[in-house]
Amino acid sequence: MGHVQSVYHYQPEYKKTWRGKDKAIRKLHGDWDASYNDLPAWINIMNDRVVEDVRQFHRLLWTFSQCMNAFKSCKPIIHIDGTFLYGRYKQVLLLAVVQDGNRKTTPIAFALVPREDTDSCKRNGQMHMMGGFRYGHMTTNLAEAINSSLKGIRNLPITVIVKATYFRLGKLFATLGKESFNLKDGGHNFHPRFQKELQAIMAKSNRLYVLPMSCSDTVFRVSEIPRPLQGYDRTSYRVNLEEKWCDCGYFQALKSPCQHAP
Repeated sequence: MGHVQSVYHYQPEYKKTWRGKDKAIRKLHGDWDASYNDLPAWINIMNDRVVEDVRQFHRLLWTFSQCMNAFKSCKPIIHIDGTFLYGRYKQVLLLAVVQDGNRKTTPIAFALVPREDTDSCKRNGQMHMMGGFRYGHMTTNLAEAINSSLKGIRNLPITVIVKATYFRLGKLFATLGKESFNLKDGGHNFHPRFQKELQAIMAKSNRLYVLPMSCSDTVFRVSEIPRPLQGYDRTSYRVNLEEKWCDCGYFQALKSPCQHAP
């Protein structure tokens, strides 16, 4: 309506605009009902197998092998969120997303459920953590970034939505894969962002006394240099490099070395 008003200086009625948009979607992406009939065939194409005894569409959960492989290299923390579809049929699109060590957000699973399941989805759509660690996350709204990127497809037929996730993720993984290969070819064992963080941690470690406590050089007693003029007494920490553990708690919480374990 705003576009028509700005271009043609005419304010169309809401109902007329909605009907025009509906016709345009049908011409571009097909009929709404036919899209549901096309969905099992598209799932077969993605899975390379036949879905038998299909009777009625109720719920759909899908993911991709690239997503499952990517999750193995991400933080073991999953953010879940749901967003309503805007089309003729009213389902909820659920997303499960994760974050890698470079703070890149990646979706790992999608689901379409009826709106009457929304309450249970909201109850379950919380941040799931491994061992209670947050890995530096303070909020549960990581999935909002993916929701905003899918805003343009939420008013389209069901099969078009599923196809969009397939092609958009294909483009995303191709981009991230090239970035990874370029870093490895450049001789980087870690991402430059993490390398910079490690350098800052190593700079702080110059103020520490380190006492080996095992013959394998994996357990240490690390003491901070006292600063009496600033009111700091000597503080001692136990560090276990093999178990990735430190008394300060940061090593366990962030899953990366703290200043006592550079």
